[in-house]
Amino acid sequence: MIKEIFRDIVNNTFEGIIIIGEDYRIQYINRFAEEITGFSHKEAENKFCYEVLRAKLCKDACPIKTVKKGKNLGEIIVNIIAKDNKEKFIKTKVIGTHGYWVEIFHDVTREVELEKRIREKYIFEDIITQDKGLIEILNQFPKIAATTVPVLFEGESGAGKEVFATAIQTLSMRKDKPFVKINCASLPDTLLESELFGYKKGAFTDARKDKPGLFLTANQ
Repeated sequence: MIKEIFRDIVNNTFEGIIIIGEDYRIQYINRFAEEITGFSHKEAENKFCYEVLRAKLCKDACPIKTVKKGKNLGEIIVNIIAKDNKEKFIKTKVIGTHGYWVEIFHDVTREVELEKRIREKYIFEDIITQDKGLIEILNQFPKIAATTVPVLFEGESGAGKEVFATAIQTLSMRKDKPFVKINCASLPDTLLESELFGYKKGAFTDARKDKPGLFLTANQ
């Protein structure tokens, strides 16, 4: 009876839930997790969790291994590859309980993609302010953009640092060159090296082709 009640609760929650054993094999996957990953419970059961989620950090910075070491990850945003090979973004957290690991997540792909589109459209003319101090700073942007010096913006989260950086990019001679953005704080230290410097085919199990690092991608 308890098992039936538990199954009904888990299947009617609005979050994806995957229960993983100590051997990293999936024991249970609920209805929302099926919808997000594209894998049915029958297809996912007894498979390694990384075979279903296929996230970048699965092999190099497994959240379960990180939590096992006593680190508190909290909620993190992870890009996974669904069954149809489309990239999705999930906000997830891992909980250890009674010898199992429970991964709870929901799909934030729409929010992430929308945020990307919004940020990419910001240009210098979009910044509107009546603050005299900020106007004085903005007046320096064309001069800064004309140079090749590195620029550092500091401020609290949500202050608009990336908007200002994008504005300088659109004013510069490099406006048609790649402007690569990365949130280093969201990357585990074990992934940072491969993201920044890339890797060669065969460097590890899932490295099926060469991947240029962000430094190379942002060349010029």
